[in-house]
Amino acid sequence: MPVVFSFERERLERLASARGIRLSFTPLEVVATPEESVAVLYRWVIKGRCPFNDPETYTCTIHEHKPLSCRMYPLLLGLTDNTVRVSAACSWVRDHMPRVLSENPVDVFPEEARALLEAYTAHVKIIEDLKARYGDVRIMVVEDAYGYQEMRRVKL
Repeated sequence: MPVVFSFERERLERLASARGIRLSFTPLEVVATPEESVAVLYRWVIKGRCPFNDPETYTCTIHEHKPLSCRMYPLLLGLTDNTVRVSAACSWVRDHMPRVLSENPVDVFPEEARALLEAYTAHVKIIEDLKARYGDVRIMVVEDAYGYQEMRRVKL
C-alpha cells in the first residue's frame, strides 16, 4: 500500500476516472490546525496488483505520473523518524543483498534517491506552509508505514 501525498491522490483519481478505475485511500498523516484538519498523506489501498499495471506487459501505464513512493521504491522514507530503509520485499534487493548492504543506497539507487529527496522536501514544505499559515500545528500519524500509531507536535 504506497503512501501518497494529497496532491498525488488527486492526480491518481483523475487518471483512474479517465480509465473507469475506482481507487481507495485512507488517511495516514493528518495535520490539525486551529481551524481545520488537513490530510497530508494517504495510504493507497491496493488489493492485488496495482490497477495501473498492465497485466500483459507488467509495465506501469502511468509511469510519468506515478507517485513518489513508487518512484523511490525500493527505498522507504520514514517520515515520522527521518529514516531511509531499503525494502527486502523487492526481489532485486534480495538478489543483490551483498551490494545493497556494502554500498551507499544513493549509489545503488540514484534515481530512487532523487525521488526520495523530492518526497522528503515536499513533506517538509507542506508542513512548513501549514505552520506559517496557522502557527503551532499537531501532526497526527494515523498509522505509519510500519503499523505504529503515534502523535507528534510540531512547534514554530
